Amino acid sequence: MIYFLDGILSAVHDDFSIINVNGVGYQIYVSQMTRSQLPKVDETLKLFIYHHIREDQQTLYGFPTLSERDFFMLLTTVSGIGPKVGIKMLSVLTPIKISEAIARDDIMTLTTVPGIGKKVAERMLVELKDKVPQFFDMDLTTTDSVSPTEDHSKNNEEDLVLALKTLGYRADEIKKAMIQSRQSLNPDTSIEEGMKILLNHL
Repeated sequence: MIYFLDGILSAVHDDFSIINVNGVGYQIYVSQMTRSQLPKVDETLKLFIYHHIREDQQTLYGFPTLSERDFFMLLTTVSGIGPKVGIKMLSVLTPIKISEAIARDDIMTLTTVPGIGKKVAERMLVELKDKVPQFFDMDLTTTDSVSPTEDHSKNNEEDLVLALKTLGYRADEIKKAMIQSRQSLNPDTSIEEGMKILLNHL
């Protein structure tokens, strides 16, 4: 089995990338979040790999950190969520958003992902509710007495911190970037835009 690939990024397509490792080009499927953070073509890249093997096909899925790969593998333990749907989930929702939705029985959020219907979402609630908190070392069911605006801002900040952790940044680096970007971030800033702002300070 392939654990990780470390080579040169040769090409980037809509849903997969090509990494050249010692003259061999590997086609690796990645989430849109990972795709947006890839280095430039011809630069070095390391991705942790989930090697999906079927009788008629072998497919590689790549992740910037081991923890994100493990979260993806947890998602695919649910019946109805194969690797293709799992990678779509991580393209639409961050791991913390998925976990919060599961903790709060929020089927509506989960079904915003293409391929996730009500029945699959319900299975996620049942099968993963006790498993997702271990990835974040936090109590996802706790709610604070804050206003909706403050709560939304707090959730966005948690999403951004987790996204940066999954990309391999250290806690001290993230904290410094958050402080430097504070004036540019607000409750209406999307996760994607927030990531762009923070990465300018990393």
